[in-house]
Amino acid sequence: MTAFGDVREQWGLPRALWSRVAGALRPWMLIARVRIRAVEPEMLRQFPTAPGIEIREATEDELSRAAAAMPAALSSSFVIAARARGDVCAAAFDGPAMLSFSWFSFSEAPGPDGTIVEFSNPYRYIYKSYTRDEYRGMRLQQPVLFALDAEHLTKGYTHTIGYVETHNYASINAGVAAGAQWVGYAGYLRCFGRILAFRSPGARRHSFCFRSGLA
Repeated sequence: MTAFGDVREQWGLPRALWSRVAGALRPWMLIARVRIRAVEPEMLRQFPTAPGIEIREATEDELSRAAAAMPAALSSSFVIAARARGDVCAAAFDGPAMLSFSWFSFSEAPGPDGTIVEFSNPYRYIYKSYTRDEYRGMRLQQPVLFALDAEHLTKGYTHTIGYVETHNYASINAGVAAGAQWVGYAGYLRCFGRILAFRSPGARRHSFCFRSGLA
């Protein structure tokens, strides 16, 4: 069965057609749904981890070791730039080994195609999530995503904000299951080397936008 047939079987014909169109346009255009989720420290209790697994914020030394151990997933240059912006990393550890991680930004973060994702307080943005292949299936990302909720809430970050491309139906459903609220749309066109960003009133109301980060 073709990929189109798989999508049609799982999501229906209209969504399968949009997936094909959005995929064809992707080199020139991105359209995403913007979502928010309330920061809720109690959510962490719902995702217990296996014995020996520790979930916490990664230190500078741990990030350096992780970058050396898995440079394809977490390069040293990325870590340096992220830390310079004030971003922090929550991670799952088995002893000194980092198994899974997600990054949190508080004002802007790198987006696709050389764009910058912008937002403002009281939102934080989660990006660049990764789990090593041999640890997938252990559901490590859920506790990682909620690990710093209590700390960030005390600093005034009441909501997480993010986006999912409109044809990524699995992630849209996962967002619904995790309690996400869909608040609008945002995206951009790539035209003659320029990024032309757009957003709906809902995305604007929640401070989310893409902007060009290209030189």
